[in-house]
Amino acid sequence: MVGNERSNVIYVGEAHRLRCVIAAVLLVPVVVLAGEVPVYKTASPRGSVSYADAPPVDQRNTSILLVEPHAADPEAAKVAQSALLDARRRQQQEAAARDEKLRQLNQEMLVAVRRLQQAQIEVEKGREIGAGDRQGRRLTPEYWQRQRLLEMEMTRAREDMARLRSQGAALN
Repeated sequence: MVGNERSNVIYVGEAHRLRCVIAAVLLVPVVVLAGEVPVYKTASPRGSVSYADAPPVDQRNTSILLVEPHAADPEAAKVAQSALLDARRRQQQEAAARDEKLRQLNQEMLVAVRRLQQAQIEVEKGREIGAGDRQGRRLTPEYWQRQRLLEMEMTRAREDMARLRSQGAALN
């Protein structure tokens, strides 16, 4: 009895395989009629992927992709080519405009760096106490006013540098 059960299992397995083959044979014409072409995608053990129009000998790690073929339409190809050229032209114009803006920002940055350096020098010079900056032991209001103005100028120069940096970062 054990032998008969075993042969039944083999028979059932073979019947299942036979049904799969029949289903595959019947589906191929449906796929072809639908206008899709099977493409076989195979992954190697190393991870590389290859595509073929015929099934590989070793079907492990293979999947079937259905690809819809498109007939070449000369008019559609011309339209697509024209659209592609227009897109390239726009990209080149945008790149040229961006490059020009970056060049301008670099020039402005050089001016801002010089302005900040000069403001720092002026703040250092302005801290020196000169003739007429004291009333007795106290510093005059004019001295403190000069300090505030010099600090404000240095703050503006730093703010300009930060603004130019952020504009440059936005363009990159």
